[in-house]
Amino acid sequence: MEPPIARKDRKEILIHGKTLIDDYHYMRNKDSEEVLNYLKAENAYSEEQLAHTKDLQDTLFQEMKSRINETDQSHPYRWGDYYYYTRTEEGKNYPIYCRRKTLDADEEVFLDVNELAEGKDFCRVGDIGFDSGHNILMYSVDFSGYETYDIVFKDLRTGQILEEKISGVGGDFVVVRDYLYYNELDEIHRTYTVRRHKLGDKDSNDDELFREDDNRFFIYQYPSRDKKFLLVFANGPDTTTAYYIDLENGGPITPFQGRKEGEEFIIDHHEGYFYFTTNRDAKNYKLCKTPVTDTSEENWSVLLDHDLNRKVETPSCFKDYMVVFVRKGGFRSILYLNYTDESFEEVNLPEKIYGIFPSEANKLYDTQTYRFHYSSLITPMSEMEVNFSTGAVKTLKTDVVNNFNRDDYASERLYAEAEDGTKIPISMAYKKDVKFDGTAPLLLYGYGSYGASIDPYFDAKRLSLLDRGIIYCIAHIRGGGELGRLWYENGKLAKKMNTFKDFIASAEYLIENKYTSKDRIAIWGGSAGGLLIGATINLRPDLFKAAIAQVPFVDVINTMMDDSIPLTTFEYKEWGNPNIETEFEWMYEYSPYDNVSDKEYPNLLITGGLNDPRVHVWEPAKWAAKLRDHWKGSNKLLVKINMGAGHSGASGRYDYMKETAFYYAFIIDNIMS
Repeated sequence: MEPPIARKDRKEILIHGKTLIDDYHYMRNKDSEEVLNYLKAENAYSEEQLAHTKDLQDTLFQEMKSRINETDQSHPYRWGDYYYYTRTEEGKNYPIYCRRKTLDADEEVFLDVNELAEGKDFCRVGDIGFDSGHNILMYSVDFSGYETYDIVFKDLRTGQILEEKISGVGGDFVVVRDYLYYNELDEIHRTYTVRRHKLGDKDSNDDELFREDDNRFFIYQYPSRDKKFLLVFANGPDTTTAYYIDLENGGPITPFQGRKEGEEFIIDHHEGYFYFTTNRDAKNYKLCKTPVTDTSEENWSVLLDHDLNRKVETPSCFKDYMVVFVRKGGFRSILYLNYTDESFEEVNLPEKIYGIFPSEANKLYDTQTYRFHYSSLITPMSEMEVNFSTGAVKTLKTDVVNNFNRDDYASERLYAEAEDGTKIPISMAYKKDVKFDGTAPLLLYGYGSYGASIDPYFDAKRLSLLDRGIIYCIAHIRGGGELGRLWYENGKLAKKMNTFKDFIASAEYLIENKYTSKDRIAIWGGSAGGLLIGATINLRPDLFKAAIAQVPFVDVINTMMDDSIPLTTFEYKEWGNPNIETEFEWMYEYSPYDNVSDKEYPNLLITGGLNDPRVHVWEPAKWAAKLRDHWKGSNKLLVKINMGAGHSGASGRYDYMKETAFYYAFIIDNIMS
């Protein structure tokens, strides 16, 4: 089978005296028969080119499935008068939401996502909530992958779905004192309002409490943990404005501080005080408190001062203690504060290389314990609990991983040196019998945008690579947040090239130190990490044997010039605004689509989702078409488009394993053959 060749239709774009040629601009009409047929042809070509790996894909899928307990249950947690948990059943794609009055009472299944998903290509439940008596269930659900949700109401006493429904909104909502607070979406798919819905009422009667007209900002909200305030945030790429509504005494929505470009505030409440983090005069944030009656800066008390070596994250206020995550040396830790003497204690964790994140089970305000999830690249995920009073940490549940012995694996932290001398951390996992003589195959993963930290979490599916002798590495490159705010700022806007150079330096270090070789290394990134892959293979196509660009943001200039596309205006502070000439020059230097040229690229797999609202499917499609026009040599260019999903791929767990098996087969076929 010959690879699909897309039709060219020359479009010239004049900007800042430069003429950009876009032969595939017409693919923005993704619903046209021509574009759909092209995407289907690419899928068919990829299937044919990887047909010889079909047995391998099946083997990988069976391995992944065999490692998990297909029938399993999460550790129950208290919420209202019930103990809640989710469970899975063998052969079923989706979780089942359950509860019990007491731990030994009869089970009540209140939401079976398998039933919701019946006959659907895609199904994702976004959020769940209850009225004050936990008799009415509310859940948001998306059946397309476009991240537009309906909020459904169910009477748990009768099992009936109510006529009450809120359609076409954001997936996150909160329920406080029998009012539901949710967000509308505007024409660019931005959450821009907070609306209040009284349970049992018509949505046409819902009140608009807040509207954000500046399209650089998304809106979200949550209640303070004591449920006395609704906290509303207008979140931009480097500015977060906080507001609050007094739910006990009423009153208007009130700004915590006035909006100032570049300032960020995240708040919670306890006993008449707001506890908050801010970057005002604190690059890595500081933790403060201030009385609700007067939040001006002269009333602030600093609890954790600014430290360039420690980033302070979001506070969570419980009745007797406050929890705050901090990040130091690339790793998160948990501190908890005693309000009485305002002293902090740190939770003891068992390894030096690990990842942690909060559990959804922390529903109670009056509690002496806090739950979190813990794992490392070679340690399965555990739900753990710290006791505030004693500091003792116990494990509530550890994921069972079949056919796995942790002692057979090792994990290390390495450091590559970037072009400017900066040390770039690399997290590495491997099976202990691997030889570091340059012959081992290696997969290098990266992201490096938005200040997001790619922590070294466990993934049982990844064992299928490690068990075949493949070394797995994460390059913690600039543009991410692993080493604080400066680490992020040194990999964005005018300094974005650092991200790609750091990734290249990481690969070169691994090759030079004989962990792998050029003909045995693959790279992988998704979304903004797909941009990383696209820019990297334009700069150094000779350095890698294979690459996966998953839902890649690659058409940087065209996308950022169109403010009708979701996320565009929000992201001017991440990439730049191409309407400004100097910023256009930054972006044009690395934009993968604009820098495609005649060269021998590594074997490349590009993926996309037809219903993706974040990276529209025309980006990977256009990039693939242009690459084909310039492709030299015998390496393979393959495209895999999920025609029934969005940005995150398949929604069902087995379907997701099959997708992963496809990607792994591509990697194994290229770096182990």
